[in-house]
Amino acid sequence: MSPNAPTQERYTPQERRARLRAFADRMLERLEDLPPSQDVAEIERTVRVGLLIERLYARVDAAERKAPPRERTPEELAADRRENKLHYQQFLARWGLSTSKPEPKPEPAPAPAPSTDWVDEFEGYGFEDGGLDDESEAVMSPVMPELDGKAAFKAVYRPQSVPDSS
Repeated sequence: MSPNAPTQERYTPQERRARLRAFADRMLERLEDLPPSQDVAEIERTVRVGLLIERLYARVDAAERKAPPRERTPEELAADRRENKLHYQQFLARWGLSTSKPEPKPEPAPAPAPSTDWVDEFEGYGFEDGGLDDESEAVMSPVMPELDGKAAFKAVYRPQSVPDSS
């Protein structure tokens, strides 16, 4: 490159790919227009030109696959939205569904709040002290040994025997 080369590129990547593809197209057309080869040197030349054209197409195809997608115009986006809406309508029609939203059902009136003075109903029944005394709790509690998980799993099951009433 010369020191006077412009810093700005002449073509955008899209333009470059388009021009390279057009060049390969023109080369292919010229190759097809050539008369049939008569000797080995002409056949070799024709094959080399064909391979060169094939490499150009492969290079352009690879560049197009790696290229980011182009930005879409608002008209293209609007057309896609219309098409999607049409497909959605056809789907709903096929399955017998409707697009109208069902009306919300009115909510029933809330139930009245329960009475908070329920404690007053039990006055005089012996529940005023809030529980049993310590002596009666000790008598009523079952006598069971504390078992960890393994011991409880290995514990032997002994059904309770019922005395015969005969």
